[in-house]
Amino acid sequence: MGTIPQNKEMLKKLRISKKMNQINMAEALTDIFKVRTGIRHYIQQPDISRLEKGTVAIDVFKLLAYSYLFEADIMTLLHDDYKRLLNPAGSNMQLQEFSADADAEQHLIKLEKKQRLLVSPNFPSTFFKLKKDSVRHQQLGAPSYEANELYTFDSFISFLFSPVGSYSIADKKKVIEDYLSYFQGNNFRQLHFFTRSKLPEHCQLTSVELLPEKQMLLVPGPISHYGGGDSFIEIRDKQIYEKVTQFYRGLPTFENSMLYLRSGLAALDRMRDGSPAREAINAFAIEILTQRDPNALQAIKSFTPEIQDMINSDKKE
Repeated sequence: MGTIPQNKEMLKKLRISKKMNQINMAEALTDIFKVRTGIRHYIQQPDISRLEKGTVAIDVFKLLAYSYLFEADIMTLLHDDYKRLLNPAGSNMQLQEFSADADAEQHLIKLEKKQRLLVSPNFPSTFFKLKKDSVRHQQLGAPSYEANELYTFDSFISFLFSPVGSYSIADKKKVIEDYLSYFQGNNFRQLHFFTRSKLPEHCQLTSVELLPEKQMLLVPGPISHYGGGDSFIEIRDKQIYEKVTQFYRGLPTFENSMLYLRSGLAALDRMRDGSPAREAINAFAIEILTQRDPNALQAIKSFTPEIQDMINSDKKE
């Protein structure tokens, strides 16, 4: 029977997860293989030892036994070099689940070492909710860290003016100030807004994080754990990565994002001082229109038709 190079660290990790010694593991693998196939293939403790040390390659019988016992994808049991031979394009998709926030953060720290490009229909990003002393905040906040973030403009104005949500006006001011501090005057970082008008009418956007160093994408997972943790899907496919990157880097974006942040901060100051939201929205609109930014009209069109009518009627008065 042929052999295949195995991931020796993964085999040991799986055994430890079952709290078994090598003798118990050999017996369990022998039994599960017999139950699943009807064939008796004896696996002994020295076999487990050699497999975990990598002094021998795994045969198909043992590979199947591990897969049956742990309900594991066979690809996860193979050596990385062999996986690349089986899949030369580098295609891989994996759901990562974490039941604790600390575990999710540790995994992201490994992936986001040098740079990231974030595209989000939600403002602000989770980075601006992290504690300042967390390792991930310090990593992404390092002066030389390369960050490029794109948000829909409607998510930004919803954050500023929506009466629904968990942010107080003081909280919102702090977030905008943190954005200004993070992006302003740093050549390694760029913040951009774009409007949904540039996308198909019924396009359903989701957050996506592009990691150039890893040539991979992260998208939110379809499940979560109550009380903490996170889940996301890792897509390690060079063609998909390049196509998505090309699309978002070519998306028409607003030129002066700092202008919109400062105007938003001024609008929040008005509401803090007692002005109604209507006055704050009008002041925000007038300020960005008087700046003669070429994207100002597109920005105004991100408001609902009723708010646009209000802005236009107040401009005439």
